[in-house]
Formats: sequence, C-alpha cells, structure tokens
Amino acid sequence: MEKQKLFVGNLNFETTEEELKALFSAHGTVKSIRLRQKKGTAFVEMSTLEEAAAATQHLNQSNFKDRPLRIDLELPKKRARTLTKERFKDNPKKKKSSKKKRPADKG
Repeated sequence: MEKQKLFVGNLNFETTEEELKALFSAHGTVKSIRLRQKKGTAFVEMSTLEEAAAATQHLNQSNFKDRPLRIDLELPKKRARTLTKERFKDNPKKKKSSKKKRPADKG
C-alpha cells in the first residue's frame, strides 16, 4: 500500500480546510483533508505518492500563517503512539500529590 496521506503539524489554530486545500493543491490533487483545529494538526491525502512527496519536499518547514509547518507521512496509530511514548519516557509527568487539601479556617 502506497502512502499518500500526510500528517501536517504546527498549524495556526485559525487555519481552514479551504486554506489547506489551496496550499496543497499547488503540488497535486487533494483527495481529502481531516482538520483538527483545536490541536493544530491535519491529515491531507494526495492522489499519488509522487504528489505527496512533492508536497512534503516543498512545504515541510515552510512558513504558513506565521508558523513553520511540520509535514511527514502519516504513521499507523500504533506506531505513532509508540514513538510518542519513547519520546517522553525520560521525561515522565509529575505525579500529583496524594495529600488532601484542608479547607481554610474561617474565623
């Protein structure tokens, strides 16, 4: 199976599907866009592998709406989770204190 789906990260939160379609259409035919505005990410599917490669080559680290885009081939969910866990395993989240807070004295 050829990969022509791209992960697009570091999007401005006000980016629209129409803007992404216009941006990626310069490098080929956009088959679909799944935009996650609240996370600043999107998944863009191009019609061929060559078009996906061209879009990645030309748009990765390019400035779009005052932010450098991060573009790469979409990874399967399981692989993406594994990479994320590996990335943060040396920097674990701070554990919450188990001490209960006492209500303030009223007096």
